[in-house]
Amino acid sequence: YLAIFHIKQVGKDAAEADQLMGQRIADFLGRVELLGLKEKDVVSDMLSMVPVYDVKVSDGKRFSKTYTEIPAGFEIQKNLHVHFKDAKVLDQIITAAALSEIYDLVKVDYYVPDMDAIYDTLRTKAIEVLRKRVALYEKLGVPLDDESRYVSDRQGVFFPLDRYESYQS
Repeated sequence: YLAIFHIKQVGKDAAEADQLMGQRIADFLGRVELLGLKEKDVVSDMLSMVPVYDVKVSDGKRFSKTYTEIPAGFEIQKNLHVHFKDAKVLDQIITAAALSEIYDLVKVDYYVPDMDAIYDTLRTKAIEVLRKRVALYEKLGVPLDDESRYVSDRQGVFFPLDRYESYQS
């Protein structure tokens, strides 16, 4: 499995933002190592480091105001990619992240090493179901030789997230 967490950190300057981000990641690494994961199982991915601005309002004129951006610090965004093998440990990883002030779980990807073997098993089961249905129709006296038949073979993958696209809270 691969869980991806998003982290955002703001600081007065780039060095402070980076140092605070580093502390949160180091704390998270310490917590997931207690769960049996290794440091190599967690990969950090830099997304952005941009300045953050405050707005100063100048009210020097009678009929208008002037808004001026003033540098206020830096914001760093990273993704943490956490590789793990046991699905039961995901809840503990999420708890470890929350205790390290990492709250945004972006997604969890599932990897299946031998998809061809799984598709072969599914096809074998589908053939068994089809043969049972043909036998049932023959028992009912439905002539299948006179009917049109269409055969289609395709594969697809559906993830839980795909099933909730139309959901609104």
